[in-house]
Amino acid sequence: MFGGAFLSRLPLYVPKSEHRTPEEMAFVDAVRRADGLLVASPGYHGSVSGLVKNALDLLEETARDGRVYLTGVPVGVIATAYGWQATGGTIAALRAVVHALRGWPTPLAAAVNSAISPFEEDGACSDPAVATQICTVGEQVVDFLNRGAVH
Repeated sequence: MFGGAFLSRLPLYVPKSEHRTPEEMAFVDAVRRADGLLVASPGYHGSVSGLVKNALDLLEETARDGRVYLTGVPVGVIATAYGWQATGGTIAALRAVVHALRGWPTPLAAAVNSAISPFEEDGACSDPAVATQICTVGEQVVDFLNRGAVH
């Protein structure tokens, strides 16, 4: 899992850079090895946060791999925002990026309205509807893999 603290240590993506930091290499290597992904982003001004977008831009490093970008990889999408409007825009933006990277977004995306505070201080989800959405997104990623629908 690569959270905000990790993503904040990634330098701004520079195409064709000859030097990548250990954090950049760890991120790209983890994605290269992944059979499926969950991508979550806060919605800032109706779209994906800069930290998440910067990390996704770094996947350009996989353009010449045997598996280019996210080809055939199921990707679950989760958006959080302080209100519902930005969750929709963030989900649409994440799905567009996943498609551009040749991944397979799951049919359901989870939209979390953080104004309702569905999470406890320890990270536990106190809202059964939100928990169901998030679990369903994860289950759909696994279901894609179990059906052999991708790769």
